[in-house]
Amino acid sequence: VGSDGGRTESDGGGGGSDDDDDDKDDDGVETVPVRFCDRRGRLWCRSEKVLGNGAFGTVYLGMDGSGGELVAIKSMVIQSQSVEECRAVVREINLMVRIRSDYVVEYISAAVVGSHLMIVMEAIGGGSMISVIQQYPKLPRALIVTYLRDTLLGLKYLHSNGIVHRDVKPHNILITLNGRCKLADFGTATFIGTRQSSTATSRGPLFTCLLKPARASAT
Repeated sequence: VGSDGGRTESDGGGGGSDDDDDDKDDDGVETVPVRFCDRRGRLWCRSEKVLGNGAFGTVYLGMDGSGGELVAIKSMVIQSQSVEECRAVVREINLMVRIRSDYVVEYISAAVVGSHLMIVMEAIGGGSMISVIQQYPKLPRALIVTYLRDTLLGLKYLHSNGIVHRDVKPHNILITLNGRCKLADFGTATFIGTRQSSTATSRGPLFTCLLKPARASAT
């Protein structure tokens, strides 16, 4: 499924991976694609550098294969075999792609490649708030106020667009190199109707119904 909800094909039909996605690890799980295209034909490249691990996937440093822009690429293993369910997830990601805020991590694109959901996001250089707290256990009060303000402004923006994050914690708040906060990781987010949609009912959680819990080590 490409970033516009269409089905990606490994034969180059507008999306998929240009690597051999049939490779499997010792546990019989498909290895994470190193290169893949979204439905619009945009090429993305994944490095081996791990930026973080979560309950449902691993985040790698990646790159736009055309322009060279550095991005974060989150890989998650899909347990659902339903094309419609995969399309529904990518449609929800499309809603996130349209979200633009100084206080929310930008979603750029997405594709389903084999058994992996690949999500391309803005790369944030400062790491998570939990890592900042661990490295600087006595933060100045003014900085704490700034972090709280940025987080609340991010939540306000999401709520105004009908999105409930549902998992706000220091691990899911990223710090930019200039010291601002951005909300990240919308795997458990719930959509309760947006400006782009007339649907008023909840449609979440976003990813968890389709995904297998991540293993302890990255593939």
